[in-house]
Parts: sequence; C-alpha cells; structure tokens
Amino acid sequence: MCADQKTTHRAKILRGGRYFEDFSIGDLYHHWPGRTISQSDYRLYCLITLNYHLDSITVHPGYIYSLLLGLSMSDLSRNAIRHEELNILIGEQGMRCGDTLYAETEVLSRQSTPDDSRGGVVTLETRGFNQVGAPVISYQRRLTVRKAPEE
Repeated sequence: MCADQKTTHRAKILRGGRYFEDFSIGDLYHHWPGRTISQSDYRLYCLITLNYHLDSITVHPGYIYSLLLGLSMSDLSRNAIRHEELNILIGEQGMRCGDTLYAETEVLSRQSTPDDSRGGVVTLETRGFNQVGAPVISYQRRLTVRKAPEE
C-alpha cells in the first residue's frame, strides 16, 4: 500500500481499548505524547535491571524498547489475549538522556481465527523516532485481540 493511501490516526486511548474489528490493514496510529528520557528515570532503570550501562553516553536499547512498548500498550494491547514478539530492530541512531521518543504503529495484517470466536490475530509494526524524526528502533509483534462484545 502506498504511503498516501494509508489511514493515519492519532492514537487516542479508547476507554475499553481497541477490539479486533477496530484494526484495518494499513492503518497508522501515532501514539501521543512522546516521552523524554530523563537521567533519573534511566538511572532507576539501570539500578532495577542491574544494568551497568549507566555511564555510557547512549541509552541502553532495552530501555528504549521498554519505553516504545509502553507508549503503544494502552491503545493497542488493552484487549489482547496473547502477545508474541516477532523481531526487534535497533536503529543506528542512538538516544541520550534529554532526547524524546515518539511512536507510531502500522497494522500489517489482520486475520480471524475460525477456531476461536473470542478473537483474531493482528500483526503490527511499531516504530520509534527521536525528536528530529530519525528512526531509533522498530519491532513487529503479533497480538491475539478480543472481538468486540455483541450488543
């Protein structure tokens, strides 16, 4: 699908979250707001995870991944039954304390599961960018998402 044909949505947190029927192939969700990496938050992450990457100029990719996942979680995964990581790609552009991470997610595929009437499988690619729009990290995941309750 061409970039100009994609439907773009500012991801708003839906009270009950997105159901399977709310995802369409090619949709692009912009998760808002971004998150600025503070030195104190990063220091706490390093202490909790016993990660001794603390004195490095660049922020550890595990922390960036965790932030990216968190930015998209309430919008995309609130009705998830199962969550499966497919791959994680760390970009060449690192992040430092004081940088801001922004996130967007594209719906790559959507498939009903005939054997389970409770949900369907959605494949997503979530990408993270810094404050100047340079790609920092991306990952794909597959979610089994509940279908909307019948009214």
